[in-house]
Amino acid sequence: MVYEWKGNPLHDADPNEVGQAIERAAPPGGVPDAADIVDEARPETSVLHPLIFDRPVDEITEVYYRSKARQLQAQLVEVVMTDHGTVRRPAFYHVNYQRLKSNGDNPEVETIRGYQPVRYVLAEPAATQSAAEYLLKKLRGYQPRADALGDLFAPVWAALDQVEAEIRKDEEEEDLFDPDDFDDE
Repeated sequence: MVYEWKGNPLHDADPNEVGQAIERAAPPGGVPDAADIVDEARPETSVLHPLIFDRPVDEITEVYYRSKARQLQAQLVEVVMTDHGTVRRPAFYHVNYQRLKSNGDNPEVETIRGYQPVRYVLAEPAATQSAAEYLLKKLRGYQPRADALGDLFAPVWAALDQVEAEIRKDEEEEDLFDPDDFDDE
């Protein structure tokens, strides 16, 4: 088996060595799960060790708790009554955008990153834009898998192309953040 990294890895580990180490982690006659891979990574001599055990335990614990909190946000839905009946929609959307934060005479740029309640996302155009871009990126992440099944999903990607073009058009027409709007007059 020959391995490559899917994208741009944040490390310089050899993908073939990593893939072989993961294969070795498999129980006899089975496939490795995350616990098997962690066990394979425990020895400091393992190629997996610096990839898995890359932070102190207390720091990892906090990262884990934050990850669990984000999972909870991602799993919640709001139940909304509309004229068409009950609608279930995500309660939180993932965003990453900048806005101006009022700080007296010196406005500051504030980065908003992470899951935000849908009511805030829908109320702020930059947040709505960011949520849409994030969702498009996630959908595009499925494209290589879908394309491997043939042309079955071609209409989906064509529709997604149209949505992306519309978003780009909106971005070009409306500058969501213009520092000149806050110059002293």
